[in-house]
Amino acid sequence: MNPARFRHRIELFQRISTVDDLLQEIESWGKLWADIKTIKGSEYIEAAQEQQNKTTRFIVRYSKSLEQFLQAEKTSFEIIYKGVTYDVKDAMNDDEMNKTVTIVAEGRV
Repeated sequence: MNPARFRHRIELFQRISTVDDLLQEIESWGKLWADIKTIKGSEYIEAAQEQQNKTTRFIVRYSKSLEQFLQAEKTSFEIIYKGVTYDVKDAMNDDEMNKTVTIVAEGRV
């Protein structure tokens, strides 16, 4: 694995609903180094038909601390990268090898 791939700094947050569900607290999970990939052409066409949001794949190194994240409900997480907030749609341990985790997220317009 080439460490130079992971050159983008992202912040991972979890939204936690309060008792009255009117306000949401944000808990920081920390900053991660990531490789950022845009979606492929066929994926782009399919995503464009569904909505106008920008879908991005963030690839981060696997760590034990991400195990809890992988088992949690992904829709309660968000990523902030270069001032843009992305809603996490899915996350997967690539090939179940515990080397990298791919996080699929949509940028808010």
